[in-house]
Amino acid sequence: MVATVETAAHAADRLRSRQAEIEQALLARVYGIADPTETGDPGYLDGFRTAAAAAVDFAVETLLGTSGDDPPIPPVFLLQARLAARNRVRLDIVLRRYTAGHAILIDFLFEEVEQESRFTSSEVRSLLASTAAVFDRLLLSVGDEYAREAERFSRNVRERSRVDRVERLIAGELAASDLLDYRFDLWHIGLVLDGADARTAARDLAREADRRLLAVEPRVGTLWAWLGGKSRIEAAEVAKVVRNWRCDMKIALGEPGQGIGGWRLSHQQALVVFPLAEGAPVALARYAEKGILASIQKDQVLSESLRKLYLEPLTDEKDGEDVLGETLRAYFAAECSTSSAASALQVHRQTVSSRLRAVEEKLGRSISECFLELNLALTLAS
Repeated sequence: MVATVETAAHAADRLRSRQAEIEQALLARVYGIADPTETGDPGYLDGFRTAAAAAVDFAVETLLGTSGDDPPIPPVFLLQARLAARNRVRLDIVLRRYTAGHAILIDFLFEEVEQESRFTSSEVRSLLASTAAVFDRLLLSVGDEYAREAERFSRNVRERSRVDRVERLIAGELAASDLLDYRFDLWHIGLVLDGADARTAARDLAREADRRLLAVEPRVGTLWAWLGGKSRIEAAEVAKVVRNWRCDMKIALGEPGQGIGGWRLSHQQALVVFPLAEGAPVALARYAEKGILASIQKDQVLSESLRKLYLEPLTDEKDGEDVLGETLRAYFAAECSTSSAASALQVHRQTVSSRLRAVEEKLGRSISECFLELNLALTLAS
C-alpha cells in the first residue's frame, strides 16, 4: 500500500509547522560534523542557513510528490557543493552533512507519525521509501557537482600558475620556464586569439605547422599562444592558413623571433596590433602590416599632427576632403598609377590629375615628397 495523497500532505504540513525547529537542528548538526567557519568564506557560511531552509522545503515537496514526479534538487545544494570544492572541504564531510541532515528529518517525521493514529505501517514504509529514493538522487547530484567543480577549480589554479609564470617571463623576470613544457631556444611566432574555439584553433594551427605550442588564457576569452620550432617560420605562412578558417575568431600575429628575446618581442608585437584585426569570419592583424599604424595611434602628438598637416588643408577644396581623400586612396592603392586610379574611381584620367594637383597646391609639397605621411594620415582617418 502506498501513502495516500491526504496522508502525505498531512505529514508534510506537520514538518512545515516545525520548520524553524528543524532548521536549528540541521545547522547544529552541520557545525558539529566540521566547523565551516574555518574556510573563511562568507558566501559558503551564509549558504548553510539558506540550505537548511531549502532542506525542509525539499522534504515537504518530496512527501507531497509521493504520487508524482520527484522534486528538483534545490540550486542552493549544488551551489554549496561548488563552494565546498573551491574551499577544499573534503567530499566525505559534505556527504556526511547531508546524511546527518536526512537522519534528522526522518527523526522529525517519525515523531509526527507516532503522534498520529491515522498512519498505517505500510503508509509509513511508503513515505520512507520515497524519501530514501530522492535522498539517493540528492547525494549523487551533490557528489557529481562537487567533482566537476573540484576538477574545474584545480584546472583554473594550474592555469593561473602558468599565466603568472608566462607574465613574469614577458616582463623579463626569471621564472621556472621548464615547468611550461616549451623550449625557449627555438624560433617563435606569438599569437593573440579571441574566440570560443581559440584554444582548439591554436592546437590545430600548431599541428598543421608542425610546431610546439605554448598557450595560456590570461583572461576569459583571450588566449596568448606561441608556435615554436627549430627552423624559422614566416608569419605570412601562418596568416595564409588562418585566412582560410571559417570560424568566428580574432587573431593577431607577431613576427618570427629567436630565443627568449624573440619569444617576448613576437608576443608584444601581436598584442600591439590585436585591436586592429579586421576581416570576416576571421579578423586578422599582422605586425608587419599594422605595427606602424598601431604605434602611431598610441602617439597622440604624431596622430594629431598628421591630421592637421595633411588632412585639414584639404578641407578648403571646393570638391571637399572626401573626394580628395578618396582620390588619394585610389591613387596609392594603384601604386601611383593615374590611369588605374581613374578606372577604379570611374572618372576621367584628367579628373584624377586635376585633383592630385589640387592636393599638392594645398599642401605646398609634391605628393611624392610626403607620400608616407599622407598615406598614414589617410589610414588613421579611415
